[in-house]
Amino acid sequence: MQSSRVILAITFVIFTFDGLAQQTDTLLTRSLLRRFNDAWNREDISKMVSLMDSTVFFKSPFQIRYGIDTVAATVLITNPPRFKFSSAIEQYSHVENDLAWSIGIFSLDIYDSGTKTSADPNKGEYIYVFRNRSGDWKLQMIIFHKKDN
Repeated sequence: MQSSRVILAITFVIFTFDGLAQQTDTLLTRSLLRRFNDAWNREDISKMVSLMDSTVFFKSPFQIRYGIDTVAATVLITNPPRFKFSSAIEQYSHVENDLAWSIGIFSLDIYDSGTKTSADPNKGEYIYVFRNRSGDWKLQMIIFHKKDN
């Protein structure tokens, strides 16, 4: 009976710490995701660049870009004025050593010259990968995939 209680207590502690670790992962990745998406919606290119790793990789159904200079000169100039995040719902996150990733579903509103052009948001799936370099988390990879209806 006593050994059953000990095993039960150990199991509870393990699951509790695992649950706390997952909550910490989620808090970190959601915070990193929100910072970048907020800067995107404000069209704050300098803030987005400051949040990205120099080796950033961007992929969408329309383009693939490598490196911070290329991503800044193409993706960040053309896309934020046209597409605004209306939501990003994290479905899974994980932090392992110096890497963190967030996987989820996003909705984008589409704009033309500052005017919203569609009542229905454009929906898709995302993967964001962040790398911790000397205590500073930077966005290393963004993949957007159009969601099939």
